[in-house]
Amino acid sequence: MGKHFISVLGTGLYQSTTYYYKEKSVITPFIQEALAEMLFDDIQEGDRISVFVTEKAKEQNWDNRKYTARERENAERLGYELPDVKTGLRDILQKKYGNILDDIELCMIPIGADENELWKIFQVIFSRIQEDEELYIDITHALRNIPIQMLAVISYARVLKNITVNGIYYGAFEVKDNVQNRTPIFNLQTFLDILDWSQAASSFIKYGNSDQIYELCSAQKRIYREKMSELFKLTKELNNFTHNMETSRGYYDPQKEKNTNKKEMSVLGAYKEYKKYYNLMKEEDEQKEDQEERQGSIIKPMEGLLSRIDESIADFNVDTNLEMGMATVRWAIDKKNIQQGFTAFEETIKTFLCEYYGLDERSEEDRDHICKNICRELNLNYKNKCKDKNISEMEAREVICKEWIIRKEEEGRMELSCDKKTRIHEMFLTIPQELFELIPQIGDRRNSMNHFGFSNLYMFTSKGLEKDLKQEFEKFVQIKLSMEEKKAHKKEGE
Repeated sequence: MGKHFISVLGTGLYQSTTYYYKEKSVITPFIQEALAEMLFDDIQEGDRISVFVTEKAKEQNWDNRKYTARERENAERLGYELPDVKTGLRDILQKKYGNILDDIELCMIPIGADENELWKIFQVIFSRIQEDEELYIDITHALRNIPIQMLAVISYARVLKNITVNGIYYGAFEVKDNVQNRTPIFNLQTFLDILDWSQAASSFIKYGNSDQIYELCSAQKRIYREKMSELFKLTKELNNFTHNMETSRGYYDPQKEKNTNKKEMSVLGAYKEYKKYYNLMKEEDEQKEDQEERQGSIIKPMEGLLSRIDESIADFNVDTNLEMGMATVRWAIDKKNIQQGFTAFEETIKTFLCEYYGLDERSEEDRDHICKNICRELNLNYKNKCKDKNISEMEAREVICKEWIIRKEEEGRMELSCDKKTRIHEMFLTIPQELFELIPQIGDRRNSMNHFGFSNLYMFTSKGLEKDLKQEFEKFVQIKLSMEEKKAHKKEGE
């Protein structure tokens, strides 16, 4: 589709001035004529002009009419003469752009005296916009409510009609150069960008999605290629961070990522790259004395929003997989990413057990065949052993541990060194009941979601899962804290 110039005509008696924007200038009393000449150097198929008018604006400035006695008196007082007839905007535009000028009867709007009239304004403007158009909007002489309604129309039409807005213009007659009678035209497009950037930042902070930020930055980079380079790198790594989060890329091996030069391999690796570019950009900004040269001034809205975004992911400013796992579960709870949260939760418990009992967090055998399996073994047999054999808690743990080690050795699936047997024995004897009961519950909920609910063994509701994630994680945080305190006290006593 082509260009669509939209304007609202006011009721004032406009004086002729030289409107200018960049290198172009036009002498006219009507900002609409000036902008039309600037926008439509060469009319293409699909180009359109729509001027919205109230009944009074139509009478005063759209149609030709005679000047009133009061208007002639004012003109005489100001020292200039008026012609016999005031030429309306219709005649001016009809001569040059008649074939692309919208039907005025379809562009009539009320003044907005009540809510119904305000909705009528919205509907009339929206109805004149077509699919896939490029909009250029003039708000110079609009009533005070029109600019706000125009922004609402734009937002609505972007979604429903896939339009783009390439200019929002304001003829600043109040700041004209009276000596040369020159009036600047301001493009307020940047302030529409503020809404876009704010919405994108809000989407990230509330829902953990950085795609809109990345897309906006990519579009701006095409315009400000050199100046946007650092910001683009930052948003690219932020995008890697959230995509890695969404695909559960949790395991971080700094040496491996350094050697392969694939920082996007993990959540933490991407965060560290993001943070590197964030700190670099801040340092470069602070070193530049001229505010207009600062990186942040290229997209002024992002200068404040970036700080808010950085604060929202500060929990990931860590160095270990355990800390990163804890941060990820908190993130998932906050963003209501429940499936992602349970996946991270179960793996984080295993990471904690590996760290606590001196096992290898990178080893599938240590994580699953030892940590997870021991928890399930205790959960299945602990109570029955105590009851059936009428033995103490510690005796039951000893029996289960011995039986488990014998079974694993007979199966031949694991080679258990003396050191590993010692660690396994410690785990069987000391892991809190609350924890070995917790990990099977987390695993069941994770399996229910990962199998798309196709299991009669795992009957959980969506709301129940959301509630369980938060409650069970809070429980784990307390268990973890208690175990770490006991370990610290034990070291102090040695």
